[in-house]
Formats: sequence, C-alpha cells, structure tokens
Amino acid sequence: MDIDTIACMHPGVDGLLSLARENDVKFSFFVNMGRAISYSAIIRKLVSKSNKDNQVVKLSSVDKLGFGGVLKTLLFNSKVGLSHPQMLHKIVREGHDLGLHGGKNHGTWQHNARSWGKTKLKEEVEWGFNAMTQIGLPAPNLFCSPGFTTHPDLEVVLAELGFLALADDHLEGAKLISPSLRVKDFKRINTTMLGQPGAVGYVENSMASVLFPDDVAIKVKKSFMQGDAVLYDHPCLVGRHGLDRLSAIIKVWLGLGGQVVPLRNLIEK
Repeated sequence: MDIDTIACMHPGVDGLLSLARENDVKFSFFVNMGRAISYSAIIRKLVSKSNKDNQVVKLSSVDKLGFGGVLKTLLFNSKVGLSHPQMLHKIVREGHDLGLHGGKNHGTWQHNARSWGKTKLKEEVEWGFNAMTQIGLPAPNLFCSPGFTTHPDLEVVLAELGFLALADDHLEGAKLISPSLRVKDFKRINTTMLGQPGAVGYVENSMASVLFPDDVAIKVKKSFMQGDAVLYDHPCLVGRHGLDRLSAIIKVWLGLGGQVVPLRNLIEK
C-alpha cells in the first residue's frame, strides 16, 4: 500500500489498520516522507495535454482523495510522512511492514527520477531514509518508486544503504520474488495483482471498470491458484470508499486457505 498523500495517511491508513485487526492480517506500507505533488510537473502535463494515460482504466483524483483531499493537497502540499509520525509508529507497532516510497517529493521522483545522476538519486533516497530514522522509526529495508519510475542505479544505491528489496516490478508471468542481477543478496518484488496497462491500483481498477464483487472474486481465485500474489493500491481509496471491496478480497483469499502477510515473510521464504 503506497502512502503518498495526506488523504492516504488519514483516514486511509486508519481504515486499513482496523481491517487488519478484524481479520488478523498484516499489510506492507510504503510511505513517502516528503511532499505529494510537484507543481511544475502538473503544469507541464497541463501544457502538453498528454493523453498517454487515456488507456488506463482508473478513477479520478477526486474519486480517490475526495474534494477536500484534493484541495488540501493542492493548497498545502504537506510532507506526507513527516506530518503524521504517530500514525507511522502505529503501523510498525501493529506489526506491519513500513518501507520507503521515494524521496523529497513524490511527483518529482515519478516524472524525473530516470534522468537523475547517481549522486542525485542517492541524495533523494538518503533524505527519505533519514526522515524516517530521525523520528524514531526503524531503518527501512523495503523500497518502491513513485509511479514505478525505476532509476537504473536504484538497486545499487539501495543496497549501499542497507535495503533488502525493491518492489518496482509489475511483470505478468514473472516470479514473485527474484534475485537482483546486479546486487548480491538483494531481491526484486513483482506486483501481480494490479490494473494494467499503467499499473494502477487493483481495487481502483476494479471499481473504475465497474466490475462486480463476484467478478473480482473469480479473478482473486484465479490468482490464488497461481500461487503467492502481491496486491497494489493506495490507502486513500482502499482505506475509505474501497474498504468493503478490499475486505471482500481478503475474505475470499482467506477462505481459500491463503494468508495475508507482510512482504518480509515472502522475502525470507
């Protein structure tokens, strides 16, 4: 679950933690400690009138964040993780994974990270790493990039800082956990349950596609038959308007004899 806006943090994470307690399951959260949006990237997108996302079936920002959430993000653009340290400590205290999701600005990473030099990349990751440890959180060892925007040197930089795995892959038919081809004792995590193309949230895609719960249940059962799976989405949706749908997915999975565990359990297998 990627925490990349204030609406994801609250009330989104609240809802997910309650759901986890009710079902005795654990999630993996990835938090962006910096700001949610890049104003310059938004302006460039508006000017270019890019249509590359038109093929992706997804919800609008208002659908996910609510009008108030969108307004707060645009007007204040607060540092997401740093503004809610108590919530992050609660995630860890209740036994969930808490990884890092980018650096100083979610939007800047998503739109620009592939063009950065290694020095700039390391500076961004170190900023997020230090932001977590300076407020008393455990040093993160799991990472995922905003927008699945992976820099060529990211695995090397992460390994240098003590990270164990990168969750940036979303390849159909690939292994769930695979060793890095560049870094010894480093793992890559493949997200298997998400909306394609464009890699949007699984629950978001099902809602935007107007799939009925029974249709989703059939897809979940098919995923179960294929083995372990990793589901991707955002607390701003699945911790609020999508909570019932995520709850139904979990119940189907558990009913088939599966478990919902943090990613560290899969990495340590």
